[in-house]
Amino acid sequence: MGIRESLNKNPQITTGITAGIIILALLVILYQIFGGSGGGAAAGNTKRYFTTDTSSEAAALKAKFLDDTTKLAPFPKDGKEAVAVLVYSCDGGKTEKVAYFSRYTKAAKDRIEAANAKAAEAAKSGRGIPPEIAMMGGPDGAEQEVLIPGQAKWATGAAAMKVMAEFQFGCAGDQLVILPQP
Repeated sequence: MGIRESLNKNPQITTGITAGIIILALLVILYQIFGGSGGGAAAGNTKRYFTTDTSSEAAALKAKFLDDTTKLAPFPKDGKEAVAVLVYSCDGGKTEKVAYFSRYTKAAKDRIEAANAKAAEAAKSGRGIPPEIAMMGGPDGAEQEVLIPGQAKWATGAAAMKVMAEFQFGCAGDQLVILPQP
């Protein structure tokens, strides 16, 4: 029996593989946008923007701050909840704009932090990465929430992934700059 016949006889496996490929593609896009090499943020950039005010674009930009890209939002900052904010510019960095805010659900953040702790412990002991972490992949759409400036409700699940994938920066030519730049 060939691969095609196996996939046709097992639609659940086919669906799982397809979903996995879609999630992997979205994670690659997010990695490139949020600091991966070859993406909008420059390679080697270890900082990204967070904000403690999502009430409006102007308020978010006023309250934005740089922190480590490895921080998982939301997290407490000066008694407020800090979330990630994708800041961009269409004029080479002179004028900043907010694309959207993002954060993990509590369950996703807890799972990622536990996996990071296991990986760090394994690295210290020289055991290598535990199989459950190597196979974990990344967070799926159900684990992220996204908010567009001016909206009151956070998008979750597939709707959140759609917002991130379909956002149009609206910059003319090649003027788009994802901030911060190193």
